[in-house]
Amino acid sequence: MKKSVLWGAVAALVSVVAVPSVNAASDITDKKACMQAVQDVRDARASASIGTKAKAEVDNLIQVSDHLCTQGNFVYVEKLLQIARGMTAGE
Repeated sequence: MKKSVLWGAVAALVSVVAVPSVNAASDITDKKACMQAVQDVRDARASASIGTKAKAEVDNLIQVSDHLCTQGNFVYVEKLLQIARGMTAGE
């Protein structure tokens, strides 16, 4: 998948995800917590019994979240990781 297509999909996703209010509590408030949250989702993805396409989508969400963490932009990381966790959750 081309990077421009990936970033376009992310932009569309972020525009749909509700922007958290200023008073909303967030577990991701610093780079260390952000990177740990991304690693937790990576671990969940590794043991998830999901299809190839879903794994690719989760990988894309992880990649974008990792990039946002390194840039110090934690606003959307939590929402993206919630989507990824939902995709990897077992019944």
